[in-house]
Amino acid sequence: MSTSSVTPMMSQFLKIKSQYPNALLFYRMGDFYELFFDDAEIASEALNITLTKRGTHNGRDIPMCGVPCHSSENYLLNLIRKGHKVAVCEQLEKPEEAKKRGYKAVVKRDVVRLITPGTLTEESLLNDNQNNFLLSYIQKGDNYGVAWTDISTGEFNCSCITENAFLSLLHRIVPSEILIDETFQETVTQQKLSKDIIVSPLPPQNFDPILGKKRLEIFYNIKSLNIFGNFTDLEIGAMAALVSYIEITQCRQTIPLMPPTRETNSSYLKIDPASRQSLELTKTLNAQVAGSLLGSIDQTLTSGGARLLQDRLNCPSTNIHEIKHRQEIVKFFISNQSVMTKIRDVLKQTPDMQRALLRLSLGRGNPKDLGTIRNCLRSTSKIQTVLFDKKTPKLLANLIKQFSGLESLLNLLNSALIEILPASNKGNHIICSDYSKELMELRKLKHHSQILIANLQVKYIDITNVNSLKIKFNNVLGYFIETPVSHLKKMSFESLSQTFVHRQTTTNCARFSTFELSNLASSILTAQEDADNLEQSFLTQLTNAIIEKSLVLNSTASALSEIDFFCSLSFQSILANWVKPTIDESQSLKIISGRHPVVELTLRNSGADNFVSNNCDLDPNRHSILLVTGPNMAGKSTFLRQNALIVILAQIGSYVPAQQAQVGIVDQIFSRVGASDDLSKGNSTFMVEMIETASILKNATSSSLIIMDEIGRGTSTYDGLSIAWATLEHIHNEIKCRTLFATHYHELTQLQMNLPKIQNAKVAIREWKDEVIFLHQVKFGTADKSYGIQVAKLAGLPSNVTNRAKIILENLESIDKKNDPRVQSFDTNKNKEKPKTEDAHEILNMFLSLDTDEITPRQALDIISETINRIKAIQ
Repeated sequence: MSTSSVTPMMSQFLKIKSQYPNALLFYRMGDFYELFFDDAEIASEALNITLTKRGTHNGRDIPMCGVPCHSSENYLLNLIRKGHKVAVCEQLEKPEEAKKRGYKAVVKRDVVRLITPGTLTEESLLNDNQNNFLLSYIQKGDNYGVAWTDISTGEFNCSCITENAFLSLLHRIVPSEILIDETFQETVTQQKLSKDIIVSPLPPQNFDPILGKKRLEIFYNIKSLNIFGNFTDLEIGAMAALVSYIEITQCRQTIPLMPPTRETNSSYLKIDPASRQSLELTKTLNAQVAGSLLGSIDQTLTSGGARLLQDRLNCPSTNIHEIKHRQEIVKFFISNQSVMTKIRDVLKQTPDMQRALLRLSLGRGNPKDLGTIRNCLRSTSKIQTVLFDKKTPKLLANLIKQFSGLESLLNLLNSALIEILPASNKGNHIICSDYSKELMELRKLKHHSQILIANLQVKYIDITNVNSLKIKFNNVLGYFIETPVSHLKKMSFESLSQTFVHRQTTTNCARFSTFELSNLASSILTAQEDADNLEQSFLTQLTNAIIEKSLVLNSTASALSEIDFFCSLSFQSILANWVKPTIDESQSLKIISGRHPVVELTLRNSGADNFVSNNCDLDPNRHSILLVTGPNMAGKSTFLRQNALIVILAQIGSYVPAQQAQVGIVDQIFSRVGASDDLSKGNSTFMVEMIETASILKNATSSSLIIMDEIGRGTSTYDGLSIAWATLEHIHNEIKCRTLFATHYHELTQLQMNLPKIQNAKVAIREWKDEVIFLHQVKFGTADKSYGIQVAKLAGLPSNVTNRAKIILENLESIDKKNDPRVQSFDTNKNKEKPKTEDAHEILNMFLSLDTDEITPRQALDIISETINRIKAIQ
């Protein structure tokens, strides 16, 4: 945009704006941030604020809008949430300083920060209980180098993974912004990214591993990156791009990121996106925290603890030693409830140190952030006192060690800061008066100024004998003496005029000054300015003392979060009567009287009946597959999900809702429960089900846990039965993992005779006067009916419909199954029927060979049509 024929101020704006073409420029003008041209039109619509104009450019009015600086964060939050980036351009000098360079000189301005969704630091722009991740990735073949950080807490991670693992990671951490190489052509992976995630392209040199290694070493001020561990070139490239982007957005200000942690694929229990959504780990299907596993068990009391609990639920451990160490801490707190209660009382008063530390490091902190550091250090001291002389588990003892070495900093903050700190030091005292004798004297003069002025006023009334004489103050004259104008002549007498110098006459009053008042006023104003400057210098010293300890303070904050996490698990275990599970390297899963943690809480809160507990026994040496039949609404899906949730809770180190539990480490959980379509991608309910099933059969291992509910229901009865049959056989014969498989296809129960690892189970019901009562008990055996009509009655279908359905059902059931060749094929397992089974396996193998990332919706429909025709041909 041309800068000719515009004012000097507008020329400055255009020059700065040209450096940030993809961001809205908040241009500081006095007490407002102003936006011009297209930025103004975009912001006006997004923020619903008035669009006006200021001057012209190339013969056209310049659109303009603005927001007050003091309330700008609310506007910034709205813009960020709507996907915009904002460049904040501040005045770098006062107008008076600019005028010294010339009457028409423009105030110096520059961008001090580029605000993007992934680089937020302000408390008002962040969710206290959730991380705000910025992620970068670089792809080479089938491998992805990924790095992600929350700059508000300093957390920094990286990994080298496959595409499926990458997509799973995105659903796990839910980044607010993703960095990519701008030269990459759009890939299938990018097409799968959520539309809510901002994608920011960067030049390819930002991802270069050789340049990146040097950049990371400079960033951390280390001689070799190997100090932090061994990283692949892809990981280095992704990390370097993150650091480069952070430096750009923070305008070269240093962010105190923690050393990067390399996450290995085998260190955590993997949960794919579909399973994560199905199990409602951290959010329900309606995107609400309430009603999810997280919402039901979260007893944390700090923001850091809440973020850690969510992270652990999203990423359970597969390290048996790590899990057992966590269990020891939970057991310690349960066995020492009075200790836990005292620590939780401390944690209630513990603010968010990680984010306060980051703001102070960036120069964006305020007095309240200083108080946050102090109060957190007080918490660590109190926790140390509570645990003194207690025999603590090794991991807990190591956490407490992180609190050491900060005593002198705490003493400094305690002696310097007042108790209750405001968010701003403007017009407020922050430093204790007795911290500095000089500060105390200056404040005395400042605070006693009114008394000194009042005494002087009394003195002047006596001298002049003018009872209405007042000493006042304004920003133009400063302190002055004021009398009614009727006393002007009297005040001009020679006896008084030598003392009282006339300054101003208005319609109603006359104003004077004295040498004595001028000296006092000068002392008062100087004292105030000196006190403010001295206080600011102390605040700077305190901030620097904190920044010098930033690495130790980050470790301390992490330890506080860990302790809150463990206290939360312990408190929840006591509250809900959970037990310590046995964790081992086997492939067993044995749950006695297990309960669904979310449903149980819902029933308890509603005052309904107690949750009906159930057993689950999966053993590779006996029965590794439980085939569950029973009517809808009987509790099959709840039973399946509760066992998956128990495994997740066990592997984060928690106690579990059961009477007894043994969990062999699970490497992956797959959940195919619930039906939904994906119309945006052209996928029907059945196609979504088949894609998810194909993913399970491709990726599951013998150490995985599969829960599958009603496979094959999206197509005709025998099409679905064939697919469910072949799927079960494949899991039994090929994958050989722990599986809970619920179905309405009662024919599948016959597989138990030929597939020895299958155990039939049913959800018990009771019939009474043509009604069905759900007992919610899972027992060995098979259900003889589906009770669909009874469930339809409970749902409120008209009686004429359910009565007619009953008649039709009786007619259908009266047909002799022996005369139905389609059913007969499932009644026996004779050799002559083997070709049909083989055909079913061929169909299954065809699905397994599909690359679900590459096929188009049209191709998917063609595949379904072909599959249906092949199944019909063998019926």
